[in-house]
Amino acid sequence: MKGHRPETLTHFSLSIDAITATDWSVWVDTSASAWEGETVLLNCSFEYPETVRDTQAITARWLKNSPFPNNNQAAEIYNSRNTRRLSPDITLVGDLSEKNCSLQITNINKVDSGIYYFRFEMGQGNNWSGDHGVRVSVYEISIPMELLESDEMSTITCSTSNVDQRGRARLSWEGISELTEDLPVIEEQLSGSTWTVISKVMFIPSYQHHQKLIRCAEEIKEGNCVTLACASNSHPESNYTWYKKDRITENTEILDTTSNVMLFHKISRLDSGFYSCLAANYLGSNIATEVEVDVQCEYLASNVTSEDILYFKEKMKKMRNVHTGEEKAQRRCY
Repeated sequence: MKGHRPETLTHFSLSIDAITATDWSVWVDTSASAWEGETVLLNCSFEYPETVRDTQAITARWLKNSPFPNNNQAAEIYNSRNTRRLSPDITLVGDLSEKNCSLQITNINKVDSGIYYFRFEMGQGNNWSGDHGVRVSVYEISIPMELLESDEMSTITCSTSNVDQRGRARLSWEGISELTEDLPVIEEQLSGSTWTVISKVMFIPSYQHHQKLIRCAEEIKEGNCVTLACASNSHPESNYTWYKKDRITENTEILDTTSNVMLFHKISRLDSGFYSCLAANYLGSNIATEVEVDVQCEYLASNVTSEDILYFKEKMKKMRNVHTGEEKAQRRCY
């Protein structure tokens, strides 16, 4: 008798590794605001699935008005594969290998207001655009013009505070030689433990002085003790990030400190540059206007001996009219 093969039900198991939206993501601040001419930092980070192996070819793109480059309204403001920078004022300060896509915009303008989106591309269709952008608001600065009457004495005042020792701070002027031949008047005031140095330039204005640029700055010598402070009035309290832009290369680096105060016990010429500070909490962030730190060589007085004269003549060939035992100021840079 021929038997019948029993019927069986075969089960097939299909396993699909689904990539969900939580595996691909972009986080940015909700908003950022600044005055014209200031620097704005757009904090940004991103994530992608662990199954994506080729992470060396990440292309970072920042778009304005739309997160999708094919949209007619989208304006690309940064592309890491573009060897020619779209704008010298836009720099990617984040490290893509650390999944940091933060963007810095310096000398921001009113027309830069808008919504900015981050997009990253990794090849083989592995592209992702952030759904939410950061809204940047730029406010126009309105500077009231002071009308100066000709033939009447006018005064320009410049001051600096928090001087740690009397006589340590010096204020220098640029452009005043076209206004007057007189030297600035220097005043010092003590309030508690804080010294304030005030420099005043008095002159009689004329039509020839119209739109003349006058600049005042505090001189910083090598070896001085210098403090940079960043203050914010926020709740909850802010976290602080410091940035330094090189004066020559214009490259920006993130400094290794989270304090709101940067203290240089003995500042050197290598510390020269443009410094800015970012204060941020989970509600938002803001970055302070850049401050230029220009460290100059220090002039020291020393007794020059005959051995010193011989050494400098042979090695440097730059000393002139130096006599034994004469007190002479020499320029020494550390």
